[in-house]
Amino acid sequence: MSGHAVVQITVDEVKRVRERLAQTELAARDFGSIRPLYPDRLESAVARQDAGFGDARKYTRLHEITATLFFGLVTSHAFDNGNKRTGLVSALALLEKNGSSLGGQVTEDELYEVATRVADWKQTQQWGSTNPDRVVHDLSVWFKSNQTSTRTGFQAMRTKDFLQSLRALGCEVSLPDRSFVRVTPPPQNSSGRITKVVYRDEGREVPARLVKDVRKKLGLTPANGVYETEFFQLEPAVDKFVVKYQEVLRRLADA
Repeated sequence: MSGHAVVQITVDEVKRVRERLAQTELAARDFGSIRPLYPDRLESAVARQDAGFGDARKYTRLHEITATLFFGLVTSHAFDNGNKRTGLVSALALLEKNGSSLGGQVTEDELYEVATRVADWKQTQQWGSTNPDRVVHDLSVWFKSNQTSTRTGFQAMRTKDFLQSLRALGCEVSLPDRSFVRVTPPPQNSSGRITKVVYRDEGREVPARLVKDVRKKLGLTPANGVYETEFFQLEPAVDKFVVKYQEVLRRLADA
């Protein structure tokens, strides 16, 4: 990350991670309810990203915030089951939301070991301490040494996802008119202008060059404080993680 602050994961997004995971075969492996058993614990786990005193944040860098979120979700036991899987996928989503990911050098065995060690942090001395701050620190060091940038510029998006992202940023999207929709920039954005977006099917892919062009016309650029992280799509990311880390997730279901 550079140039702007870490974009955090919200409580609602963690719930959406659970909901998406529950739609996969992992749900049949003692995954438990989608809803948290202890909502206050979930709130506290997610709020760890903002821990601090006054205006001073305890964690400011991506690897630190990822570590404390992962630790909080895994150890708080906010859900009746599947806490390690929820914590892992939420942490991966936080990384991707900020243009990063775990590098290819991380093996499935290592990822499984890290997740189970975090879950058993009070019973094991593998972290060298039973102090939660020390465990989070060591975990953040691990994330830092294994994360890699995935920023590759603008990405193609499904029409449905692209328009949803524009709405989330305050744009007004008209109903389809023949083969296009009209998008109006957010009211507070004085540099953008009304733009047409081709609309034939909500599942049709919008090429990366058109994503870039539309965003520029609407004034949704870094110069106006809008970064690529604002166009992050959670559900497709979760689907990708389930495929990529399916063996780890299966093992965690039995742990």
